[in-house]
Amino acid sequence: MRWFLVMLAVLTGSATSNAGTFSSRGHLTLPPQLITAMDVRWDSDEGVLVADGRSGVFHFALSNPSAPRAVIPGGKAPSGFFFTSILASDKERIIAASPFAAIGWKARSSDRVHEVPFASASDVDLHDNQIAILGGNRDERGVWEPDGAIVWIGDVSPELRRLKPIMFSTPGPGPMAFCGFLGTGSVRYRQDGSLLVVPGVVPNAFLYDRTGRLVRTWQTGELGFYDRCTLTRQTYGLLARDLAARNHWINQRQIIDDVVSLPDGFGLLIRSVSEGRTQWDMVVLSDRGVSQRTRLPFSSPVATTHIRADTRGTKTAFLLFETGDDATAPPPRPPQIIIAEYQH
Repeated sequence: MRWFLVMLAVLTGSATSNAGTFSSRGHLTLPPQLITAMDVRWDSDEGVLVADGRSGVFHFALSNPSAPRAVIPGGKAPSGFFFTSILASDKERIIAASPFAAIGWKARSSDRVHEVPFASASDVDLHDNQIAILGGNRDERGVWEPDGAIVWIGDVSPELRRLKPIMFSTPGPGPMAFCGFLGTGSVRYRQDGSLLVVPGVVPNAFLYDRTGRLVRTWQTGELGFYDRCTLTRQTYGLLARDLAARNHWINQRQIIDDVVSLPDGFGLLIRSVSEGRTQWDMVVLSDRGVSQRTRLPFSSPVATTHIRADTRGTKTAFLLFETGDDATAPPPRPPQIIIAEYQH
Protein backbone atom coordinates (compact mmCIF):
# COMPACT_ATOMS: atom_id res chain seq x y z
CA MET A 1 0.00 0.00 0.00
CA ARG A 2 1.15 3.54 -0.73
CA TRP A 3 -1.37 5.27 1.46
CA PHE A 4 1.32 6.21 3.99
CA LEU A 5 2.79 8.58 1.38
CA VAL A 6 -0.53 10.41 1.34
CA MET A 7 -1.39 10.18 4.99
CA LEU A 8 1.80 11.98 6.09
CA ALA A 9 0.15 15.22 4.97
CA VAL A 10 -3.27 14.57 6.48
CA LEU A 11 -5.05 16.77 8.99
CA THR A 12 -8.03 14.95 10.40
CA GLY A 13 -11.36 16.63 11.08
CA SER A 14 -13.70 15.21 13.69
CA ALA A 15 -15.83 18.15 14.84
CA THR A 16 -19.52 18.20 13.98
CA SER A 17 -21.74 21.12 12.99
CA ASN A 18 -25.26 21.73 11.74
CA ALA A 19 -25.84 21.04 8.05
CA GLY A 20 -27.63 23.46 5.74
CA THR A 21 -30.97 22.56 4.23
CA PHE A 22 -32.49 22.45 0.77
CA SER A 23 -35.90 23.87 -0.10
CA SER A 24 -37.47 22.76 -3.38
CA ARG A 25 -38.13 25.63 -5.79
CA GLY A 26 -39.17 23.87 -8.96
CA HIS A 27 -39.68 20.49 -10.62
CA LEU A 28 -39.78 19.36 -14.23
CA THR A 29 -39.95 16.11 -16.18
CA LEU A 30 -37.48 15.68 -19.03
CA PRO A 31 -38.81 15.06 -22.55
CA PRO A 32 -38.56 11.69 -24.38
CA GLN A 33 -35.36 12.81 -26.14
CA LEU A 34 -33.63 12.74 -22.74
CA ILE A 35 -35.08 9.49 -21.40
CA THR A 36 -31.61 8.17 -20.54
CA ALA A 37 -30.26 11.34 -18.86
CA MET A 38 -27.53 10.44 -16.36
CA ASP A 39 -25.71 13.62 -15.32
CA VAL A 40 -26.33 17.36 -15.09
CA ARG A 41 -24.35 20.62 -14.96
CA TRP A 42 -25.49 24.23 -14.80
CA ASP A 43 -24.75 26.06 -18.05
CA SER A 44 -26.22 29.45 -17.15
CA ASP A 45 -28.51 30.89 -14.49
CA GLU A 46 -31.52 29.48 -16.34
CA GLY A 47 -30.13 26.58 -18.37
CA VAL A 48 -28.45 23.21 -17.81
CA LEU A 49 -26.39 20.61 -19.64
CA VAL A 50 -27.56 17.00 -19.49
CA ALA A 51 -25.61 13.85 -20.40
CA ASP A 52 -27.88 11.38 -22.17
CA GLY A 53 -25.91 8.21 -22.85
CA ARG A 54 -25.70 7.32 -26.53
CA SER A 55 -27.64 10.43 -27.55
CA GLY A 56 -24.93 12.82 -26.36
CA VAL A 57 -24.87 16.04 -24.34
CA PHE A 58 -27.74 18.53 -24.55
CA HIS A 59 -28.46 22.06 -23.38
CA PHE A 60 -31.93 23.28 -22.54
CA ALA A 61 -33.53 26.19 -20.75
CA LEU A 62 -35.32 25.26 -17.53
CA SER A 63 -38.30 27.21 -18.83
CA ASN A 64 -38.46 25.04 -21.96
CA PRO A 65 -37.10 21.51 -21.41
CA SER A 66 -39.04 20.23 -24.45
CA ALA A 67 -36.53 21.94 -26.78
CA PRO A 68 -33.11 20.41 -25.97
CA ARG A 69 -30.20 21.40 -28.22
CA ALA A 70 -27.37 18.95 -28.93
CA VAL A 71 -24.01 20.27 -27.73
CA ILE A 72 -22.06 17.04 -28.21
CA PRO A 73 -23.97 14.59 -30.44
CA GLY A 74 -23.81 10.87 -29.87
CA GLY A 75 -21.59 8.94 -32.28
CA LYS A 76 -17.92 9.02 -33.08
CA ALA A 77 -15.32 11.76 -32.81
CA PRO A 78 -14.52 14.30 -34.21
CA SER A 79 -18.17 15.42 -34.18
CA GLY A 80 -19.65 13.25 -31.41
CA PHE A 81 -18.92 11.02 -28.43
CA PHE A 82 -20.09 7.40 -28.24
CA PHE A 83 -21.55 7.27 -24.71
CA THR A 84 -21.81 10.07 -22.15
CA SER A 85 -22.81 9.15 -18.62
CA ILE A 86 -20.39 11.53 -16.84
CA LEU A 87 -20.42 15.26 -17.51
CA ALA A 88 -18.30 18.25 -16.51
CA SER A 89 -17.92 21.78 -17.82
CA ASP A 90 -16.40 25.20 -17.28
CA LYS A 91 -16.60 28.48 -19.20
CA GLU A 92 -14.41 27.25 -22.03
CA ARG A 93 -14.90 23.47 -22.33
CA ILE A 94 -17.26 20.54 -21.89
CA ILE A 95 -16.16 17.05 -20.80
CA ALA A 96 -18.10 13.98 -21.94
CA ALA A 97 -16.89 10.84 -20.20
CA SER A 98 -17.78 7.15 -20.28
CA PRO A 99 -17.15 4.63 -17.48
CA PHE A 100 -15.41 2.51 -20.09
CA ALA A 101 -12.88 3.16 -22.85
CA ALA A 102 -12.62 6.95 -23.27
CA ILE A 103 -12.96 10.56 -22.17
CA GLY A 104 -14.05 13.20 -24.67
CA TRP A 105 -13.83 16.99 -24.58
CA LYS A 106 -14.61 19.96 -26.77
CA ALA A 107 -14.00 23.68 -26.64
CA ARG A 108 -17.26 25.62 -26.55
CA SER A 109 -16.00 27.63 -29.54
CA SER A 110 -15.51 24.51 -31.69
CA ASP A 111 -17.54 21.54 -32.96
CA ARG A 112 -14.58 19.19 -32.80
CA VAL A 113 -14.65 16.51 -30.08
CA HIS A 114 -11.29 15.19 -28.88
CA GLU A 115 -11.50 11.57 -27.73
CA VAL A 116 -8.80 10.21 -25.43
CA PRO A 117 -8.52 6.52 -24.40
CA PHE A 118 -9.08 5.95 -20.70
CA ALA A 119 -9.87 2.49 -19.34
CA SER A 120 -12.43 3.31 -16.64
CA ALA A 121 -13.52 6.77 -15.51
CA SER A 122 -15.65 6.64 -12.37
CA ASP A 123 -16.10 10.43 -12.19
CA VAL A 124 -14.58 13.61 -13.62
CA ASP A 125 -14.75 17.33 -12.93
CA LEU A 126 -13.38 20.44 -14.59
CA HIS A 127 -12.22 23.85 -13.38
CA ASP A 128 -10.40 26.50 -15.47
CA ASN A 129 -9.08 23.93 -17.98
CA GLN A 130 -7.90 21.57 -15.22
CA ILE A 131 -9.54 18.16 -15.18
CA ALA A 132 -9.75 15.76 -12.26
CA ILE A 133 -10.34 12.06 -12.97
CA LEU A 134 -11.29 9.32 -10.52
CA GLY A 135 -10.91 5.86 -12.02
CA GLY A 136 -8.52 3.20 -13.22
CA ASN A 137 -6.34 3.16 -16.32
CA ARG A 138 -4.00 0.87 -18.24
CA ASP A 139 -0.50 1.64 -19.45
CA GLU A 140 0.74 1.33 -23.03
CA ARG A 141 1.28 -2.42 -22.48
CA GLY A 142 -2.30 -2.92 -21.30
CA VAL A 143 -1.28 -3.44 -17.67
CA TRP A 144 -4.05 -2.36 -15.29
CA GLU A 145 -3.14 0.26 -12.65
CA PRO A 146 0.61 -0.47 -12.79
CA ASP A 147 1.46 2.17 -10.15
CA GLY A 148 -1.84 2.06 -8.26
CA ALA A 149 -2.94 5.54 -9.37
CA ILE A 150 -6.69 6.18 -8.96
CA VAL A 151 -6.92 10.01 -9.16
CA TRP A 152 -5.26 12.33 -11.68
CA ILE A 153 -5.29 16.07 -12.36
CA GLY A 154 -3.94 18.01 -15.31
CA ASP A 155 -4.65 20.33 -18.23
CA VAL A 156 -7.38 19.19 -20.59
CA SER A 157 -5.26 20.02 -23.62
CA PRO A 158 -3.19 18.79 -25.28
CA GLU A 159 -5.07 15.48 -25.29
CA LEU A 160 -4.73 14.84 -21.54
CA ARG A 161 -1.04 14.05 -21.96
CA ARG A 162 0.01 15.97 -18.84
CA LEU A 163 -2.01 14.13 -16.23
CA LYS A 164 -0.41 13.89 -12.80
CA PRO A 165 -1.49 11.13 -10.39
CA ILE A 166 -2.24 12.47 -6.91
CA MET A 167 -3.80 9.46 -5.15
CA PHE A 168 -2.69 5.86 -5.09
CA SER A 169 -3.94 2.51 -3.82
CA THR A 170 -2.47 -0.95 -4.34
CA PRO A 171 -0.41 -1.34 -7.56
CA GLY A 172 -1.85 -3.82 -10.03
CA PRO A 173 -5.54 -4.71 -10.35
CA GLY A 174 -6.84 -2.93 -7.29
CA PRO A 175 -10.03 -1.26 -6.03
CA MET A 176 -10.84 0.61 -9.23
CA ALA A 177 -10.33 -2.49 -11.36
CA PHE A 178 -12.86 -4.42 -9.29
CA CYS A 179 -15.22 -1.73 -7.95
CA GLY A 180 -14.88 1.40 -10.10
CA PHE A 181 -17.81 0.42 -12.32
CA LEU A 182 -20.15 0.64 -9.30
CA GLY A 183 -19.84 4.44 -9.40
CA THR A 184 -19.59 4.81 -5.62
CA GLY A 185 -17.04 7.64 -5.64
CA SER A 186 -16.93 11.27 -6.76
CA VAL A 187 -14.63 14.23 -7.38
CA ARG A 188 -15.67 17.88 -7.28
CA TYR A 189 -13.92 21.26 -7.60
CA ARG A 190 -14.79 24.43 -5.72
CA GLN A 191 -14.54 27.90 -7.26
CA ASP A 192 -11.14 28.44 -5.62
CA GLY A 193 -9.73 25.40 -7.46
CA SER A 194 -9.59 23.11 -4.44
CA LEU A 195 -10.65 19.53 -5.13
CA LEU A 196 -12.56 17.06 -2.99
CA VAL A 197 -12.03 13.35 -3.65
CA VAL A 198 -14.37 10.75 -2.19
CA PRO A 199 -12.90 7.57 -3.72
CA GLY A 200 -15.75 5.25 -2.69
CA VAL A 201 -13.39 2.28 -2.99
CA VAL A 202 -10.96 3.28 -0.21
CA PRO A 203 -11.90 5.01 3.07
CA ASN A 204 -12.31 8.73 3.82
CA ALA A 205 -12.60 12.00 1.86
CA PHE A 206 -9.61 14.08 0.79
CA LEU A 207 -9.15 17.75 -0.01
CA TYR A 208 -6.39 18.85 -2.42
CA ASP A 209 -5.30 22.29 -3.53
CA ARG A 210 -5.04 23.14 -7.22
CA THR A 211 -1.47 21.85 -7.43
CA GLY A 212 -2.46 18.40 -6.12
CA ARG A 213 -1.14 18.91 -2.59
CA LEU A 214 -3.19 17.13 0.06
CA VAL A 215 -4.35 19.66 2.66
CA ARG A 216 -6.99 17.80 4.66
CA THR A 217 -8.85 14.55 5.14
CA TRP A 218 -12.18 13.78 6.78
CA GLN A 219 -12.77 10.44 8.44
CA THR A 220 -15.98 9.06 6.93
CA GLY A 221 -16.24 5.60 8.49
CA GLU A 222 -18.92 6.70 10.97
CA LEU A 223 -21.12 8.01 8.13
CA GLY A 224 -21.95 4.44 7.16
CA PHE A 225 -21.63 4.58 3.38
CA TYR A 226 -19.75 2.05 1.23
CA ASP A 227 -16.17 3.33 1.19
CA ARG A 228 -13.91 0.41 0.29
CA CYS A 229 -13.77 -2.26 -2.39
CA THR A 230 -14.96 -5.58 -0.96
CA LEU A 231 -15.85 -7.45 -4.16
CA THR A 232 -14.39 -10.87 -4.80
CA ARG A 233 -13.58 -11.86 -8.37
CA GLN A 234 -16.72 -14.00 -8.44
CA THR A 235 -18.99 -11.21 -7.21
CA TYR A 236 -17.32 -8.75 -9.56
CA GLY A 237 -18.09 -11.01 -12.52
CA LEU A 238 -21.74 -11.36 -11.49
CA LEU A 239 -22.34 -7.65 -10.88
CA ALA A 240 -20.50 -6.58 -14.02
CA ARG A 241 -22.72 -8.67 -16.30
CA ASP A 242 -26.06 -8.66 -14.42
CA LEU A 243 -27.71 -5.26 -13.86
CA ALA A 244 -30.47 -6.66 -11.65
CA ALA A 245 -27.89 -8.33 -9.38
CA ARG A 246 -25.89 -5.10 -9.28
CA ASN A 247 -28.95 -3.07 -8.30
CA HIS A 248 -29.80 -5.57 -5.57
CA TRP A 249 -26.25 -5.42 -4.21
CA ILE A 250 -26.19 -1.60 -4.25
CA ASN A 251 -29.63 -1.30 -2.64
CA GLN A 252 -28.42 -3.31 0.35
CA ARG A 253 -25.84 -0.58 1.06
CA GLN A 254 -25.60 3.15 1.49
CA ILE A 255 -23.50 4.71 -1.25
CA ILE A 256 -22.36 8.15 -2.37
CA ASP A 257 -24.43 9.11 -5.41
CA ASP A 258 -22.71 12.46 -5.92
CA VAL A 259 -20.90 15.38 -4.30
CA VAL A 260 -21.81 19.06 -4.69
CA SER A 261 -19.83 22.21 -3.94
CA LEU A 262 -21.81 24.35 -1.49
CA PRO A 263 -21.22 27.86 -0.09
CA ASP A 264 -20.07 26.37 3.22
CA GLY A 265 -18.28 23.21 2.05
CA PHE A 266 -18.85 20.02 0.09
CA GLY A 267 -22.14 18.16 0.31
CA LEU A 268 -22.04 14.35 0.18
CA LEU A 269 -25.30 12.94 -1.22
CA ILE A 270 -25.75 9.56 0.47
CA ARG A 271 -28.23 7.17 -1.15
CA SER A 272 -30.17 4.44 0.63
CA VAL A 273 -33.19 2.24 -0.14
CA SER A 274 -35.82 1.19 2.37
CA GLU A 275 -38.96 -0.83 1.55
CA GLY A 276 -38.50 -0.12 -2.14
CA ARG A 277 -38.20 3.66 -1.74
CA THR A 278 -35.00 5.55 -2.56
CA GLN A 279 -33.99 8.46 -0.36
CA TRP A 280 -30.97 10.68 0.09
CA ASP A 281 -29.24 12.27 3.06
CA MET A 282 -26.64 15.01 2.94
CA VAL A 283 -23.53 15.52 5.05
CA VAL A 284 -21.43 18.68 4.62
CA LEU A 285 -17.64 18.55 4.93
CA SER A 286 -16.21 21.95 5.85
CA ASP A 287 -13.54 23.70 7.89
CA ARG A 288 -15.76 23.09 10.91
CA GLY A 289 -15.62 19.33 10.39
CA VAL A 290 -18.34 16.88 9.43
CA SER A 291 -21.90 18.18 9.75
CA GLN A 292 -24.91 16.39 11.08
CA ARG A 293 -26.79 14.27 8.56
CA THR A 294 -29.94 15.79 7.03
CA ARG A 295 -32.59 14.27 4.75
CA LEU A 296 -33.14 15.81 1.30
CA PRO A 297 -36.72 17.07 0.81
CA PHE A 298 -37.62 14.52 -1.86
CA SER A 299 -37.47 10.77 -2.49
CA SER A 300 -38.41 8.23 -5.15
CA PRO A 301 -40.89 5.33 -4.98
CA VAL A 302 -38.58 3.35 -7.30
CA ALA A 303 -35.65 1.34 -5.89
CA THR A 304 -33.41 1.89 -8.94
CA THR A 305 -33.40 5.70 -8.82
CA HIS A 306 -30.10 7.57 -8.59
CA ILE A 307 -29.21 11.22 -8.31
CA ARG A 308 -26.68 13.60 -9.84
CA ALA A 309 -26.45 17.25 -8.91
CA ASP A 310 -24.69 20.55 -9.55
CA THR A 311 -24.73 23.83 -7.63
CA ARG A 312 -24.62 27.39 -8.95
CA GLY A 313 -24.53 29.92 -6.12
CA THR A 314 -27.23 28.81 -3.72
CA LYS A 315 -29.26 26.91 -6.34
CA THR A 316 -28.78 23.19 -6.92
CA ALA A 317 -30.10 21.21 -9.88
CA PHE A 318 -30.85 17.61 -8.86
CA LEU A 319 -31.27 15.05 -11.64
CA LEU A 320 -33.22 11.95 -10.59
CA PHE A 321 -32.94 9.07 -13.06
CA GLU A 322 -33.73 5.37 -13.04
CA THR A 323 -31.69 2.49 -14.32
CA GLY A 324 -34.25 -0.33 -14.12
CA ASP A 325 -33.10 -3.94 -13.99
CA ASP A 326 -32.82 -4.46 -17.76
CA ALA A 327 -30.01 -2.63 -19.54
CA THR A 328 -31.66 -3.24 -22.95
CA ALA A 329 -34.97 -1.60 -21.99
CA PRO A 330 -35.74 2.12 -21.54
CA PRO A 331 -35.97 3.41 -17.96
CA PRO A 332 -39.30 2.75 -16.22
CA ARG A 333 -39.97 6.47 -15.79
CA PRO A 334 -38.55 9.65 -17.38
CA PRO A 335 -35.84 11.54 -15.50
CA GLN A 336 -36.80 14.47 -13.27
CA ILE A 337 -34.98 17.69 -12.44
CA ILE A 338 -35.61 19.35 -9.10
CA ILE A 339 -34.30 22.86 -8.45
CA ALA A 340 -33.62 23.55 -4.78
CA GLU A 341 -32.34 26.51 -2.80
CA TYR A 342 -29.61 25.90 -0.24
CA GLN A 343 -29.76 27.68 3.10
CA HIS A 344 -26.97 27.46 5.70
